[in-house]
Amino acid sequence: MRLIITLMFALALQACSTVYSSDPRTTGEEWQDTQIGLNTAGIVNKPPFRNKIRAKAAAFQGQALLVGQSTDPALTEQLVERIRALDNVDVVYNEVRDAPMIGLADISTDGWLTTRVKAAFVADDQLRSVNIKVITEAREVFLMGAVTQAQADKAVDIARNVRGVERVIKAFQYVGDDNSSQ
Repeated sequence: MRLIITLMFALALQACSTVYSSDPRTTGEEWQDTQIGLNTAGIVNKPPFRNKIRAKAAAFQGQALLVGQSTDPALTEQLVERIRALDNVDVVYNEVRDAPMIGLADISTDGWLTTRVKAAFVADDQLRSVNIKVITEAREVFLMGAVTQAQADKAVDIARNVRGVERVIKAFQYVGDDNSSQ
């Protein structure tokens, strides 16, 4: 029972919203990014994708990151095209793996890893006020947001050292003195 309450608290914490001073998005852009995720969920849960693809999207300034699993690569490509056609989607990064869909235990573990990574960011003085989206899928942690190179390096180092994380993938937009993109 204690484990269930802890997991429920951790997942609820994931849904909490915070105002970040470094987030370059307007309220309208934040809304559009949220809509991309919701619209993706609606698409994935209908034929022909239902029960063949488990995918979710995170978006930041019109860049959509798709993560999940698929039993049919051709359907995955169809999904990518459908997401690309959504309003306000500029780029789609397809990280949907050709693999069996993960189960509830793995989904719970991913939620817990996301919470631990976010908590580690909040505990760090350099990252506390930075809006970094953390998406975990099959123990792979994807990081999105507008950050400096130093913040990106710090975030990757922190996420990489969270026990249970197998891989960290960056999908950052770089701001500040170092204007490179990755």
